[in-house]
Amino acid sequence: KWPANFLVLGYGMNEAFSGTEGLAAFKQSYRTHLKQLTKTHPGCRFILLSPTAAQEPAEKVNKHLEIYSQAIAEIAQKQNQKSDALKQISGLVFLTVAIIFIFNVIDLFFGLDENLAKKNAVVEENEKMISTLPKGRLNFFESQEGHKLSKKEYEAVCKNTKIVTQRAVMGANITNKLAQQVYMNNGNLVVESFVKWENDAEACYAGYTLNGVVDGKEHSIKISGQAKGFLKTSIDTRVYFIKNY
Repeated sequence: KWPANFLVLGYGMNEAFSGTEGLAAFKQSYRTHLKQLTKTHPGCRFILLSPTAAQEPAEKVNKHLEIYSQAIAEIAQKQNQKSDALKQISGLVFLTVAIIFIFNVIDLFFGLDENLAKKNAVVEENEKMISTLPKGRLNFFESQEGHKLSKKEYEAVCKNTKIVTQRAVMGANITNKLAQQVYMNNGNLVVESFVKWENDAEACYAGYTLNGVVDGKEHSIKISGQAKGFLKTSIDTRVYFIKNY
């Protein structure tokens, strides 16, 4: 099968008859052949056989065979050094990739832990601040009723609030007669609502969606605006006033 895992090469017997004059050409040709085989069979291991000695009387030929055998041994040694160097490089590349991967994984997990810790610290700080606020109405506008929120308190309350009260919905519906009718017809049902802090605007926004039938026609209405009033109960904070005009 190709490519091969091992290749056994036996050259030098015939070439040795050229004597020392043909040794340089033989070595160059052998190296070139090995390069070609390496490309055809990447990762293959080579077994280089030396030529066998000639039978007597062949003293001169055997001397040449010994020289060619030594040349093949040198070629084999250099080829083995290249193979070991390639293995070392491959090993270093693999080790480097593995180390980078491990550090990325560690950084990912520790980074997530660090980010989570920061978020938890912010949540705890907000909850602590909210716990010092009085129960009842919390306003981010001038009013004779309730507590006037500072900018920092306003942000903390917004990020801690999840619920939009019926009072806020009814107040926001005043500017939209169709929303009033849908809300009345569907039994005061809110499909979904949201409360979120916008960093760019440095303001809290809240909204909701109403679905219902008016005069035989299905309607889906989305209402949103700046949440400027909240209600603090014994268990949470809720949007109490949405300014959508």
